[in-house]
Amino acid sequence: MPESGPNPELLSSLGRLVRGLSALFWGIPVALVACVQTAKSDWLRPFGVFPALITTGLLYYGLTLLESFQQQERVWHVALPAALSAFAFALSAALQSPALVLVALAIAAIGWRTCVSY
Repeated sequence: MPESGPNPELLSSLGRLVRGLSALFWGIPVALVACVQTAKSDWLRPFGVFPALITTGLLYYGLTLLESFQQQERVWHVALPAALSAFAFALSAALQSPALVLVALAIAAIGWRTCVSY
């Protein structure tokens, strides 16, 4: 029997999955540090909320790369971002700092946008 080569569509999908997971792996701790330091310390104050928005943008990038993997598993593609969005909305109501509220709402918008895109 002839040996079949690797499926190019599967390899492309796996490449996007790995890039998305890597963006989330590095983006979550960086976003946490950037968001907390933006709200609490003076060394990022000259930049305003831009460090927090840029790092949450990295999380958005990672989530958009993950959405193309295994599209038949639509339940998980909607349930996980919906849970993230609901948690971020609830967190934004409990926070006192306007910068942290903005970051929580940005994360909620990312989760909501990911849900709506399906």
